[in-house]
Amino acid sequence: MENPYKLSIITINLNNKEGLQKTIDSVISQTCKDFEWIVIDGGSTDGSKELIEKYSNHINYWVSEPDKGIYNAMNKGVRKSHGEYLLFLNSGDYLYNSEVLINVIPFLKDKDFYFGNEQCGNNIIKYNNLSLGNIFFILSESSLCHQSTFIKKNIFKKYGYYREDYSIVSDWILYYTSIIMGKATLENLNILVAVFDMNGKSQQSQNVIERNKFFKEIPNINNAITFYYQNFDIVKALKKYRIIFFLFRIYYYFYRKNFFKCRAFQL
Repeated sequence: MENPYKLSIITINLNNKEGLQKTIDSVISQTCKDFEWIVIDGGSTDGSKELIEKYSNHINYWVSEPDKGIYNAMNKGVRKSHGEYLLFLNSGDYLYNSEVLINVIPFLKDKDFYFGNEQCGNNIIKYNNLSLGNIFFILSESSLCHQSTFIKKNIFKKYGYYREDYSIVSDWILYYTSIIMGKATLENLNILVAVFDMNGKSQQSQNVIERNKFFKEIPNINNAITFYYQNFDIVKALKKYRIIFFLFRIYYYFYRKNFFKCRAFQL
């Protein structure tokens, strides 16, 4: 059955009424109305539930109940969605202007990921000329902004839902498993999509701990990661000549063959 919507927006919230209002205002102000909106609230007690009820005529599905964390809530949204593509716009994050969706939706065609630009504080984060090599370097140093990333829903069927045994890096794990270790396709949209809420959950030390835990699940992957960090200057120099991209493509080719045999990634 064909998905009735091209896009589903998924918003999760827990006791962030003020931030949720910003998100709501940006979504309901869109000139394009042909999208599905799902709100997953974790049983808020700060008036968020009443705010959701106030705007319920704009929301296709909502629930307010205790959950098991950020990624459990996001997975709930995925399972309730009917869109071909998904955008996670959590409470406090908001679309840049009222024309965002009408400008973006015509570009959502056949790629697994479409990466838009994002405003973070006073900085604009742009993803230009994305390739497997560029993505590898981005994910080795940071992550990609889910607030401006349009994800084909089928990705979750192919590579699994967000890992709920991780607290803050499961979106990064999805990118890594589907793009670096898998065969997901991607494209950059030179459109400013969202403004990122800088008050959201971010713990650098926990981030490192969880990434290291993930890498231990993949046989011998630490060889590549260790080489990257111990020879960063060399790798950075090779980067502009694209030699390192070629070497890592060969390296990952062999892991892709056996990657999904790992029990941790069975669907």
